[in-house]
Amino acid sequence: MIGGLEEESKTLHSLKVSRDLLEVYMKHLGKTVKRDHTTKRMVFLTALSAYSQNPQNLFIKGPSSTGKTYNVTQALRYFPQSYVLMLGGLSPTALVHDYGALIDNESGEEIDPIEDKPKREDYKDDKGKFDKNAYEVAQKRWRDRLRRAYYLVSLQGKILVFLEAPHPETYMRLRPVLSHDAPQISYKFTDKPGGGALRTMHVVLKGWPACIFCTTETKYIEDLATRGFTVTPDLSQEKIRAAIELMGEMKAYPWKFDLKHDQEFRGLQEYMDVLAGRLCITNRVVIPYSHELSRIYHSNLYRDMRDYHHFTALIELNCLLNIYQRPYIVINKNRHWMANIHDYLTALELLKSFEETTRAGIPGHIVAFYHKIIVPFERPANYEDLVEKHNEAMPEKMSKKRVYKYVELLRDIGWVDTIEDPEDKRRRLVYPLKKAESRLYYSLRRSTPFFHQKDLKNWLEGLKNYSSPENIFIYNNLVDREKHPIAKNPSCDLENYFIQKLFREEYFLEPLTPKQEPKTVKEGEISGGEEKLRILGLSHLESSLKMKFSWGTQQDFEKIAKQLDPNLTQSEAENLFEKLVDQGHIAMDPEGWWRWTQ
Repeated sequence: MIGGLEEESKTLHSLKVSRDLLEVYMKHLGKTVKRDHTTKRMVFLTALSAYSQNPQNLFIKGPSSTGKTYNVTQALRYFPQSYVLMLGGLSPTALVHDYGALIDNESGEEIDPIEDKPKREDYKDDKGKFDKNAYEVAQKRWRDRLRRAYYLVSLQGKILVFLEAPHPETYMRLRPVLSHDAPQISYKFTDKPGGGALRTMHVVLKGWPACIFCTTETKYIEDLATRGFTVTPDLSQEKIRAAIELMGEMKAYPWKFDLKHDQEFRGLQEYMDVLAGRLCITNRVVIPYSHELSRIYHSNLYRDMRDYHHFTALIELNCLLNIYQRPYIVINKNRHWMANIHDYLTALELLKSFEETTRAGIPGHIVAFYHKIIVPFERPANYEDLVEKHNEAMPEKMSKKRVYKYVELLRDIGWVDTIEDPEDKRRRLVYPLKKAESRLYYSLRRSTPFFHQKDLKNWLEGLKNYSSPENIFIYNNLVDREKHPIAKNPSCDLENYFIQKLFREEYFLEPLTPKQEPKTVKEGEISGGEEKLRILGLSHLESSLKMKFSWGTQQDFEKIAKQLDPNLTQSEAENLFEKLVDQGHIAMDPEGWWRWTQ
């Protein structure tokens, strides 16, 4: 058993020191999901956003049988399944009944409608006979309690997957949640709980979930499209061929795809469990180059404001996935992970693939129709010409009626327009309006690099406006926790050397030699708090904690730890808690409580 634990620890360590974890996960996912480069990455990062301060929404659009649901189910295997909710056409009542908890308005405690309801056998007088008056009083109090109670649907940290388009009324309830208008919203509707009389139900939706919509609908464009990312699975012939060959391989060698014996998959799951726990402690990200990025970002449309927020969220998500290899800053005792330039480049390459579908809110196959069929015409084309060209170039044939629908969608978003045919006034001619060079991706690419060493130095100097220098520290990363104070003297040689080193390793665009393995800490270099934990070996203290702490908050854990060892400082108790989280010994359950995992 000890050997097994050591092996898992080595696997976890190797993932923590990996420089690009997104590609590590995608390489493994590529065993069962062929091509679909953008879709599987966006599903994975959207799911990860459930543990961030800014959960995202992803809309997967496209023709049926293109792998929308398959991409989602395969990518979500790495995440704790207790946080994943696979939903059908969810109605408002189902949302409450299936995922809501009845809460007492005064005490805040959960009400069990069956166990807490007054029972006749519990009300007897001194002679042991049924006390009708006492029972009726209890019944009245029970009805009053239910009348004041509300249903709480906690969505914090959840990954909601809508396999079908939700009920329109459900969507209207969720729309403020998708927009992150408020961390908690409430509404009322009437229902017949238990088949009884109609009763007004008070519902509270708390927290922001990560949402993934798998739908083939193409008409609910404008409103939903601005509230998240829109992607379409790969529609190429190469993807179809690769998928069919994969299915053949699965039938011929089923044991090759058995996850029960996939050690790499277990390691990736373990890392995700540990990462989710770590992000429950702190998930704040700072982007040192965000101010410079905002100056080169498009600012032509109203939605550019929301799109910039979504784009920076992608930067933050790649940073959070790789937090064990990201520097972090502690200012006034608050920790922020520092996004580096690799996080920006990862987000930028994803933007290249989903920019048009997201900003326009249309599926990829309609975008492809625009670029491959409409744009090549040097003159306005009639619908018959478009149908003929499409059916010559594409394997799937299309009718004039469908071409007309595509053109209407493209007209609605301002990509094409129509004019009257001078030769036949009964016909309309289609011509393009959109210019390829106006794409955001190419604009950002041309402006990169935009962040330089002097900008990093100015950013670090600016931190001193919000805290005294002695309260600002930068650490290499969670694996190599070398600590760097921000000096009071901006011309200090040591500080200038540190800024140059930090810039070259994290923000310089040219290829660098790989980072060396974290140095082995010698006995004399261990800090006082870490030495105490090493001497204890966590054996005695951990066993005592397992007896005293079964579940609770981080504060509960630290309080018990200091009770068990009165000499333990608050900082040492916090370090102990974080170490156990990083090792995967403690994790947060779906209800938000910390528990032992083994």
